[in-house]
Amino acid sequence: MVVIGHGQGGLLTKLTAVDSGDRFWKLSTDRTIDELRMNAETRAILRRSAFFTPEPFVGRVIFVCMPHRGSHLAGMTLGRLAGSLVSLPSELTGRMLEVVTLNEGALALRSFEKLPTSIDNMAPSSGFIRTPAALPIAPGIAANSIIAVDDEDALDVASDGVVLYSSAHLEGVESEKIIHSGHSAQGNPAAIEEIRRILLLHLQESAPALSPPERTP
Repeated sequence: MVVIGHGQGGLLTKLTAVDSGDRFWKLSTDRTIDELRMNAETRAILRRSAFFTPEPFVGRVIFVCMPHRGSHLAGMTLGRLAGSLVSLPSELTGRMLEVVTLNEGALALRSFEKLPTSIDNMAPSSGFIRTPAALPIAPGIAANSIIAVDDEDALDVASDGVVLYSSAHLEGVESEKIIHSGHSAQGNPAAIEEIRRILLLHLQESAPALSPPERTP
């Protein structure tokens, strides 16, 4: 399967192709998940939410304007204002309250009391965004990047209006296509053509495995 993600969707896409170990979990506590007191259902939810391994059906990921290292807009006044308007699901906040209550006095707990929103997590200084940026794509999974820039600035300062090129650039990808566009590059003809090229290449490479077996007389 080829998984394509635009913007923040690219972060979810990358999580299908990396082995995070306990890196995300350690952003919240120094205790292991098995050391903290909580009911079995909460433990299962937290395990699914904080520990990621490569999905066996993913063979390629395509990142479109993905902020590997966050977006500078998240830390600006507008981003902070938008973040203040975000409300988290009541079930998730209830689970976190349970963990904090049952583990009162566990000084290792650092951030369960105030869960960050998706906008908070986009700040370049956020541990959530810095963690996947440092994770390599798993062996056997190909990766391609499509990066938009909306002006003629040098790449070290160029951006698509939301994500800097320096944030969208990822070393080690199979290809990197730079197009002139704003952040909504998924509708740009150059981006569509590049995705088509990559999909056809992937199909060509996968063709032997997809071919039906030969019939014997």
